[in-house]
Amino acid sequence: MPISNGAGTDEYRYTEWVRWNGSSLSPMWDDVISRELYDHRQDIPGTPLWEAKDDFEDVNAAPQADPVLLAKMASRLREAVGMGGWPSFALDA
Repeated sequence: MPISNGAGTDEYRYTEWVRWNGSSLSPMWDDVISRELYDHRQDIPGTPLWEAKDDFEDVNAAPQADPVLLAKMASRLREAVGMGGWPSFALDA
């Protein structure tokens, strides 16, 4: 059974769909089914793009994204989920 874990920064929202281990009740990070990356760098409050912000949620940028960015987001997501709570972090931290 897959489960999603997501995290966001001011610039991106990142989600990984991974298999779930029902015995240990934990994500199986080595079995990633899918990744989603949504770019919010154009989401500026008060601009026309902000009013149409749903447009940014419609395009999964992960397939064309920089592999270094995806690896960084995945690492931060796993670190945040390991600490518990809802993951939210600064990309440059």
